[in-house]
Amino acid sequence: RDQAGELQFLAPDGQSGVKVDVNQLAFQRVGAYPGWNQVREQILGVLRSYIEIAGPESFEAIRLHFVNRIATEASQKNVDISRTLTVWPRVPPALATTFGKFLLKIDLIETKLRGHLVLTSGIAETISNDKEVGLVLDLDFMSSDPPLPLDIADGWLDGAHHRICEAFELSIT
Repeated sequence: RDQAGELQFLAPDGQSGVKVDVNQLAFQRVGAYPGWNQVREQILGVLRSYIEIAGPESFEAIRLHFVNRIATEASQKNVDISRTLTVWPRVPPALATTFGKFLLKIDLIETKLRGHLVLTSGIAETISNDKEVGLVLDLDFMSSDPPLPLDIADGWLDGAHHRICEAFELSIT
């Protein structure tokens, strides 16, 4: 139990888990990405169990969220972000030629999938032992226009994953 009312269940390997709360279900996976087919089946399995047990009539929201951390050497005082990411802040040269940390967040409306993709890029805190600096590329696809029928989950997840893959490929060099 994490917070009042919220339950967490971890897989034996500790790489994935489920959070359940009132009208909320979240599947999480950390570590190496085993591929979409495996993750998709895990998500849909958890969802089928939730529907069977809780019996919801519809979804208020569906969300697919990937957080990518890209390590760079901390010994480089000025990391050239443009060599890794295509989505980063452009600052007028008169204002600054280098910057330490940044966080850039863009909300992209996706009418075809009834949702929006929130793309966030930035420089994170040091990853481990001051040896690496982390660039972050966070891709969060969220539905809009509730309620959503239960039978759209498969297709929606596939569409959201396809759009996230496109955004990932277009956002890195």
